[in-house]
Amino acid sequence: MHNAVLGEITVTFGPKGEPSVPKAALIDMLLPLLDADPELLSRMQSIRDWNGNVSLDAVEKTGFVVELDRSHLRLSRATIVMSTPPRSPVPPGVPQSTRMSLLDLTVTSGTAKLGGITAQVFGTSTIRIPKAALIDMLSPLFDAASVASIEKLPEVRGHVAIADLEAGGFLVKIERNHLDITRRGAAASSTRAAKSEEAPIGSAGRLAPVVHNGDVLGEVQVRSSPDNQILLTKSALVDILTPVLEKEPSTLNRLVSLPDRDDQVALEALQTAGVQVRYTGGRVEFGSRVTETETPSYSKPVSSRLNPTGRTIVMNVPLIEGETRLGEVLVRIEPDGRIIVPKASLVQQLAPVLDQAALARLEKILCK
Repeated sequence: MHNAVLGEITVTFGPKGEPSVPKAALIDMLLPLLDADPELLSRMQSIRDWNGNVSLDAVEKTGFVVELDRSHLRLSRATIVMSTPPRSPVPPGVPQSTRMSLLDLTVTSGTAKLGGITAQVFGTSTIRIPKAALIDMLSPLFDAASVASIEKLPEVRGHVAIADLEAGGFLVKIERNHLDITRRGAAASSTRAAKSEEAPIGSAGRLAPVVHNGDVLGEVQVRSSPDNQILLTKSALVDILTPVLEKEPSTLNRLVSLPDRDDQVALEALQTAGVQVRYTGGRVEFGSRVTETETPSYSKPVSSRLNPTGRTIVMNVPLIEGETRLGEVLVRIEPDGRIIVPKASLVQQLAPVLDQAALARLEKILCK
């Protein structure tokens, strides 16, 4: 709630993919806010529930902005709370009859892997993504001005349109379930980018993300010397990189053994010592640079088997019919690659979408 973690709650999905949460648990978590607003408390208590659950759409109509992604449910108070439940706003330019579908996306920025996000898709051309979640992902990588420009973009129910991001000066590329977003200046040629990024930073310096093989590990202070060399804080680098370089002791030893001056080490000295490091796009990147045309190499052959562990794996996975998420089902993956699901749970969750003949065939399948 407003970036404060209140606790954990179970989100369930109905036959048509509509999310809902336990009413009592939600009210208990929000009591510090609701106690100060009796009218809001009354609206929350009056929401109709089914088996103790209330839909997030109904919660939104009481005066909250609701955002749900893979692992977070974010609530914030609407700027204006109406005395009657507001109608769900329709994105500009989208007719009310247009059906919305959800699209799970993996978000990257260049080589940095940022996480997962769920986008709203209207028709064939309008895609909106949760604004707050996007800002949380990009804040460690983008400068304050870029983040502020995203915060100023227009939003609908907490979501910002891809078209507005592009109009705001960002390069956005979506391919299947992959969303890549960079600042427009980063799309210049490699020569121009290198000259721009390696320009003098100043003696005061700035914080820059530390990236290892595409993963953001932390931040380090970056400065430039009078002769325009890029200087990094050595002790901070060692602390950040030690956990990931335990399997690369030679690289870690070269970093630790480098001479420093007032805990500052030059980027050029690291490169001369054989450390794969570069300063690009405002980030300090370690490890090999893997491009879209390169195939990464592996120390061991990659097995083509579904379950190469030699033991049974049990996990919860989403149960989806077309674009509708029906819920979750517990699956068991055997060492020989067989996938086994509990019959009773599968029948129960598929009942709303299957006809009687299909259900009868499913129920006749023998259990193992």
